[in-house]
Amino acid sequence: MKFYRPRHHITPHTGWINDPNGFCYFKGQYHLFAQHNPHGLSWGPMHWLHFVSKDLVHFEEVGIALYPSESYDQEFGCFSGSAIAIDDVLHLYYTGVNGSHQTQCLATSSDGIHFTKFAGNPILERTSLPRQYLETDFRDPKVFQKEGSLYMVVSCRHEEGYGSILLFKGLTPTHFVFVNVLASFPELLSPNVDPNGHPIYGMCECPDVLFFGEEVALMASLQFQPRVGNSFQNVHSVVYSLGKLDLTRGIFTPKTPFLELDHGFDIYATQSLQEGDKTYLVYWENMWDDQNYPDRKEGYCGALSSIRTVTIKDDRLFLNWLPKMKEETNHQVLQIEVKQEDNQLLLGKNIAISFHPSTQTCDISRVNMDEPIRFQDGTPRQKRTFDLSLKNRVTLEYCIDRSCAEISLNEGEVSFSLRIYGYSDSDEVKISSSGLGIQIKTKEQKGK
Repeated sequence: MKFYRPRHHITPHTGWINDPNGFCYFKGQYHLFAQHNPHGLSWGPMHWLHFVSKDLVHFEEVGIALYPSESYDQEFGCFSGSAIAIDDVLHLYYTGVNGSHQTQCLATSSDGIHFTKFAGNPILERTSLPRQYLETDFRDPKVFQKEGSLYMVVSCRHEEGYGSILLFKGLTPTHFVFVNVLASFPELLSPNVDPNGHPIYGMCECPDVLFFGEEVALMASLQFQPRVGNSFQNVHSVVYSLGKLDLTRGIFTPKTPFLELDHGFDIYATQSLQEGDKTYLVYWENMWDDQNYPDRKEGYCGALSSIRTVTIKDDRLFLNWLPKMKEETNHQVLQIEVKQEDNQLLLGKNIAISFHPSTQTCDISRVNMDEPIRFQDGTPRQKRTFDLSLKNRVTLEYCIDRSCAEISLNEGEVSFSLRIYGYSDSDEVKISSSGLGIQIKTKEQKGK
């Protein structure tokens, strides 16, 4: 029997999971939810599966928090959303989907375990939107508190076909009013067509706002983001832009273009939690273009990333791991001397990393896998090329947890998340190389 289930990443006991939802701290513990189909191993009517943790490393599954049960969410279920504690009551904001109608809804809990849907649901619907926006794609509310007021960012599709991020202000926890459009993505109007010849229009999903003092990161997951050079090579991508946010007028003034957060094969639908001066991030460590992940052989499908820390430096976001995560896993730091010719490194048996100094690029490939992961058309999805500053030395940091791997290069210049499927029930990751001088920085900070 080959075991793919990771030890330190969230997976469901059974069934399917995708987007993380409702990441928050309430009554002495962290709460995290995920989109969940308890009835099968593929996407289906959405529920919210509930996990709790004391340390953000060890999570316990405690059951289903939200079920499709009402006229506004009974067909396709309770889509993604967020959570916030208000007056010692936990508020879950989510998208209810019934047919082509998507509305924003609320459920509350005084104990953080048992949730009651608001009798006045939905709290936002078609009448809440500007005239040119459509309720058919209106989802993923992220609610946050700033300057003594509640705010909500929501994804919505413009009548011309592209996705936008809309800002609402909460006059009360159950009454939000439209402020302005924060960002739009007309580049998502893809020229591609589906197998039936219909145009494929991309959507922005899972919007988020991260505050770093006066600077703000506006984040979203984009469907069918066109490739630009060596960025946006996945079918869908997580992006962010740094800038200033005027909440009163609802104006986001970008300082940077929208950049790719992670260049890996498997990252979508980020969810953040800001606690004091700490910013935490989690995401779905899979991808929509292939749902046939080998997890299914173990009776479940889907995983969430480890909880990552987020910092801002040199107009970029940097991802790292929690100290406790580093302590309890095979986390390692490699100092790599890159020669002038092409060089290759093998992490374990499934991850090949090639450095190309002449082009200042790097490749990461999935190799020797028991079961290759493919695009829906059957094409192997095994290699990514990206830009990387290759001077004399490259710092490589990794955490490999059975089928989940997270890699950082040059202290976060590039992050890379991927699923791998080659059996190893050991935490040991053997390293081999061609043309590289490698020094391993162990947890005891000793070189070997």
